[in-house]
Amino acid sequence: MKKFLILGILLSQFVSIKAQDSFDIGAFVGGAFYLGDINKTNFFYNTTPAIGGVLRLNLANRYAVRANITKLQLKGSDLDFDNMYQNARMHSFSTSVVDFNTQFEFYFLDYSPYDDGYNFTPYISAGVGGGFLATDNNLSTYFLNVPFSMGFRVRVSKNISAGAQWEFKKTFTDLIDGLDQNTYPEGALFGGKQKTYFSDKDWYSYAGIFVTITLYKPTGTCSAYGKSYKYR
Repeated sequence: MKKFLILGILLSQFVSIKAQDSFDIGAFVGGAFYLGDINKTNFFYNTTPAIGGVLRLNLANRYAVRANITKLQLKGSDLDFDNMYQNARMHSFSTSVVDFNTQFEFYFLDYSPYDDGYNFTPYISAGVGGGFLATDNNLSTYFLNVPFSMGFRVRVSKNISAGAQWEFKKTFTDLIDGLDQNTYPEGALFGGKQKTYFSDKDWYSYAGIFVTITLYKPTGTCSAYGKSYKYR
């Protein structure tokens, strides 16, 4: 049921798109890391590869809607940190994640994937998403997340755009690191102390580069500029 809810949320973002909007399709590659009970503050800790696909609907010069699907592996170990409690807990994990989300992009400069003079912009974006995770200790679940990101786009040729992006995911699960028990067993070292903090949900992030190809262009023009009316 959860997976159908997530897919429904993502698909609902596209039902109002009109035929004259252009769209891009492409690929993303980068590195991912985790923030949670094991790693609380270190960005790019234990970075692992992330690869995915990108579909972007270009709505106007200053905004677009983007959908992503990304495959990544998140890893961590208590023994990587100089902390007495973590060294006693000695937990490690390797979790496979398939992530999908839809985000609204806002551009700080006018940008068009095919009009001269509007070929570069930084941007920010946010939206809704979800995914599926499977840990190396046989935990698996669907989850929801809130993605937000920052990056830039540049048009490198008539139909090809590229860019870089750094994306964060606030999740609504505490199971990415495989810590599924609230306390140590009776009599264990630090007995009674929490093994994980369920109120502190996990985060993950990935950064990298993308390349997209424009597959459709609107044909309407502006009489004043001779340009696409969707972008003037």
